[in-house]
Amino acid sequence: MVLGVPIVAERSPLAAHMAGIAFSNGPALGLVHAVGHPLSARLRAAHGQTLSTMLPHVMRFNLEAAEDRYARIGLAMGVAAATGTPTGEAALATIAAVEDLSRTVGTARTITELGGGPDMIASPADDALRDLVILTTVRHPTRAQVEELYRLAL
Repeated sequence: MVLGVPIVAERSPLAAHMAGIAFSNGPALGLVHAVGHPLSARLRAAHGQTLSTMLPHVMRFNLEAAEDRYARIGLAMGVAAATGTPTGEAALATIAAVEDLSRTVGTARTITELGGGPDMIASPADDALRDLVILTTVRHPTRAQVEELYRLAL
């Protein structure tokens, strides 16, 4: 609830506006948004939902380039200890925590559950690679890698 207004992201212009302000103040939309945009458009699904669907797969893809970042996020989330947890282990714990959170809040849905199928690979991959937000990703994928992300999310 914000200012006494209940927030339901896919139905609230206020929530959408607040999200827009948040991401407009940071440069790193990256790969998860690039692969989420084509899904949102084709499936008529809330963008937040398609991001939730793709996020764990993109995190695993980016792991080699973002392991330290993920470990720090895990520390902030309370899933990794301040000392003693190897960076790689902490990063994997962070990805698992993101997946657990998605299950808890009900956004752990596959592309198939959102109404898509194997046809949600080739054309969306082309669109994802043309999306300018991909320029800020920590690891730049090939077309085959983007297609694999979609296959994993089916």
